[in-house]
Amino acid sequence: MTASLRGQPPRFVRAAGAVTIAAMLAVLPGDGAADASDLKILSAHLPPYSMDTQDGKRGFVAEIAKEIARRVGNPTELHYAPFARVYKAVREREKRLLAPIARTPKREDELSWVVPVFPDRMVVVTYGEDAEPLTLAEALDAGLVGVQRNSAMHQMLQARGVDESKLIVSADQRESARLLSLGRIDAWLSMESFAMYAMQEAGHDPEKLVYGETLKELTIYIGGSPGLSEAVKERWREAFRAMKNDGTYQRIMGHYGS
Repeated sequence: MTASLRGQPPRFVRAAGAVTIAAMLAVLPGDGAADASDLKILSAHLPPYSMDTQDGKRGFVAEIAKEIARRVGNPTELHYAPFARVYKAVREREKRLLAPIARTPKREDELSWVVPVFPDRMVVVTYGEDAEPLTLAEALDAGLVGVQRNSAMHQMLQARGVDESKLIVSADQRESARLLSLGRIDAWLSMESFAMYAMQEAGHDPEKLVYGETLKELTIYIGGSPGLSEAVKERWREAFRAMKNDGTYQRIMGHYGS
């Protein structure tokens, strides 16, 4: 992936460099091991977090989830469906995990929050040599703003009562990237890592992205069913800490930051 805002490495790569100093506990069999073997990992195609593709690319949250699952003895397969469907399933069914999911106030009590994978930010994006950084208010005044349907960004705009006629709601990030590159929308409300990767995936230069107002900083999680046992959650957290301690986390994140 190309360099991020103001020539700095992407935020999720910078976050990957924070290695745990203290030695972490090994992940040992114990309470919750049997439950862990029954867990099912759900996901949606949300590049670069998770990718339902045939070319070997998985996405960094997907890879981290699969590695944790391997370490705790959970089946490592990710089951893909549209985001709205997997989000509904993880809320309503037992022993489900969802990778990835942004932790937002609206979702706080709807899920268990298992592993905090990395920080990202929700930002107003414009594109082109002459593009200027915009606030959300300026973007809405300028014309049409793109957003992905049912995303955290879409939820935020709805909560603020933004006029839907000012929005172009797309099924996926690549469509928003394409519309922005063609000038069909004047700005795009996206997570920073989404915007960079979607532009690159759509064949456009992510270096031409211009970042305006940051609306929110979020942590991207592996979430779980509301009643997921504390024993299972702690096993997953211990495995994640061990991945940071032994460098596996940093290696996975580095694959998506080069």
